[in-house]
Amino acid sequence: VNLNLGCPSRTVTSKGKGAGFLANPEALDSFFQEVFEKIRIKLSVKTRVGVDK
Repeated sequence: VNLNLGCPSRTVTSKGKGAGFLANPEALDSFFQEVFEKIRIKLSVKTRVGVDK
């Protein structure tokens, strides 16, 4: 599974998706907690240094 948290598109980030997910660390933490509890396969994450980088 490959998760893309690096997409800078305004269409995507305005919905809190892609790099927009980085602006809400509490939701991101909750998301990963649930993912790690439910799956037992390799996971990679593409991300950015920050929300506006």
